Amino acid sequence: MAVNFGSGYLNNSECPPVIKAPTTRELIDDLGGYVIALWTIASLIVLLLCGLLVKTTIIVNKDAPRQWRRKIVWINAIYPFVSLMCLCSLIVPASSSLLAAVAIIFMSNGVSKFVDLCMMYFGGETKLLEAVEEMTVPLTKPPACCCGLCCPRPILTKRYLKAMKMMVHQLPFTQSAYCLMSLYLFAAQLTQPGQIAYNDAFIYLTAVNVLSFMLAMYSLAMLLEITKGKLAQFRYTPKSFLIKVTLVLVKVQDIVFNLLVHYGGIPETPSMTPATYGAFIRDIMVLLEMLLFGLLTHKLYNVPDQYEGTMDAEDNVIGKTMMGDEND
Repeated sequence: MAVNFGSGYLNNSECPPVIKAPTTRELIDDLGGYVIALWTIASLIVLLLCGLLVKTTIIVNKDAPRQWRRKIVWINAIYPFVSLMCLCSLIVPASSSLLAAVAIIFMSNGVSKFVDLCMMYFGGETKLLEAVEEMTVPLTKPPACCCGLCCPRPILTKRYLKAMKMMVHQLPFTQSAYCLMSLYLFAAQLTQPGQIAYNDAFIYLTAVNVLSFMLAMYSLAMLLEITKGKLAQFRYTPKSFLIKVTLVLVKVQDIVFNLLVHYGGIPETPSMTPATYGAFIRDIMVLLEMLLFGLLTHKLYNVPDQYEGTMDAEDNVIGKTMMGDEND
């Protein structure tokens, strides 16, 4: 779900732009029974995903090590939470900016928790390094895609591992700053989303946004390469793929819809400006994506055999190792 910087303007040559969004009543008058049906379907999706989250929480609390539980629940909570934000935005379009920002920050935290969970699967950073032995840091992975001939090949150490973690852990902070600055500058009428111009803040904010996103994706790609074939019991590869696809779609849709709205690619309706209508369409798309990815994520985290033997390992290895890593 992307940040919607406003729901439109009422332009007047003698007055500054005024943000205008349709009320819930105006939406019903404009779309009639269609919007009520949409809200109903969206509500059912949210309830379904919330139900799956409750089921996952019960299973995880029963079978998974204590240190893993909060991370797993948070990751699985991404999908019902973002869906709920989409539903509320569809009902009250004026709340779209705030709810979208909250959803992005929550999702960013979930991605950060996923990296922590990867370390926990091994039993901590030290155990991960022992498992991969003298492996080199895979700097040639996309999206950096450094040339294999000229790219350095340092041996993986705890220092490099912590750097990879930080590349993902920066995401909640940079995305929070991006959302706050974007909304603030839009409210101050200092930026217009989708405006590609050197004197508009949008292009600079987007650069920060993309850099933050690319760093996280780069780190996730390197971690996947490092752990390849070593976490098959935990279905780490498909889990990593799902969370990366979720992040990519949300961020790409953010930029694409802002550009479409600004350059006339989104029409208007009797009650909705192009910006509002664009956010409306985007919320529907994100809602459907969260349904699909939420179902797949639920299935991956509820395969019974992935937790076999982990409770014993928690007492003997994982708990002690994780406490040691956290104190490094």
